[in-house]
Amino acid sequence: MYGNNNYGEKQERMPSTITTDKINNVQKSRNESETIKCAEKLHNATNHSNVSFAFSSFGYAEAVAQNFTIDTSRAKTNKHIVSICATKLGMHEYPEGREDGDTCDIYWHNSIQHDIRSIIKNPQSKINKFPGMSDLSKKISLTRAISSMRRLFPDEYAFYPSSWFIPAQLDAFMKYCNKCAKPEDNSTSFQNNNWYIVKPDDGAQGTGIYLIQKPEQIRKPKACQLIQEYIVDPYLLSDNLKFDFRVYAVIKSINPLSIYVAREGMARFCTEEYAMPTSSNFGNLYAHLTNYSLNKENNAYIHSLSLRDQIKGSKRLLSTVFHQMEAKGVKKQQLWHDIKIIIVKTVIAMLPEIILNYEHYFYDTIGPQCFQVYNLIISTNLCQC
Repeated sequence: MYGNNNYGEKQERMPSTITTDKINNVQKSRNESETIKCAEKLHNATNHSNVSFAFSSFGYAEAVAQNFTIDTSRAKTNKHIVSICATKLGMHEYPEGREDGDTCDIYWHNSIQHDIRSIIKNPQSKINKFPGMSDLSKKISLTRAISSMRRLFPDEYAFYPSSWFIPAQLDAFMKYCNKCAKPEDNSTSFQNNNWYIVKPDDGAQGTGIYLIQKPEQIRKPKACQLIQEYIVDPYLLSDNLKFDFRVYAVIKSINPLSIYVAREGMARFCTEEYAMPTSSNFGNLYAHLTNYSLNKENNAYIHSLSLRDQIKGSKRLLSTVFHQMEAKGVKKQQLWHDIKIIIVKTVIAMLPEIILNYEHYFYDTIGPQCFQVYNLIISTNLCQC
């Protein structure tokens, strides 16, 4: 897209019915009701578009990237792997930035800083972040975006579990728990048989995550936390270990909507056999959480030193797990299709905020072209198809 809303590179691989006029007519407001209207317009615009996924060979990428310049002076923890890729692709890397004052084709930043306008002055340059995406990717912000779409399109967004963010929605969560409560046998008291998972808004690596069955079990109820209905019947392989998928994608542009999905990903496994949560086992996080940083501390963690090892490893290639699931009757093509649809719907839910954040940063100038590499963690209850 060209002009003041330079949200991504113009390309023809992924036709879409979103037009510049439709984007510009979206009301620019952070009020939730206006965001819902914005989301509805964008959803309607893309609902019948021909959204596909592009897979490029490395040879093609290498040919295209020849002689590209890339600034990695702000890549920080990404720098090592980005440098390896840049060298492999034949790019000219500037690890300290360009001293000649000229601009680079690509800027790789660990995070968007407020001085981005003075750093990237060429609207044809590309940067690996959309402004505001780090905040939008936090648990509560992402849940708010998806929940807004779920209210408008409940069937389309049924894949996302019921969620509440506290302290703002603590009362709503308590009412939901009371509504779900069932009378105990031969008693006038009520018992809620549902389980919930609580996650810190800005947490990572499994830190601070725990299971509860009732609101009284919430730790630090005034802290920003996300509560989600816990899926008690996940799909399991023969080892009875809970696992999830980590799928990698790139938002190449948002007008037209262009998403690239990596052919390969990974699956993360728990290190102790899964059992439905009870009052005696709900604290066993090795059986309920798939986070690598948590499970690697368990003696039962299996490191994969070879392709043969990773068949039973605690971290496996996505293709390996797909093969194992196919052997149990899961339709791989349907599963992969469902995963890609979830990716599209998640991006659509984030579009209003992505656009508003971009226009906030570059309200009076033509900004750079943005793209974003991100990963989605998908629970394996999706596999029951």
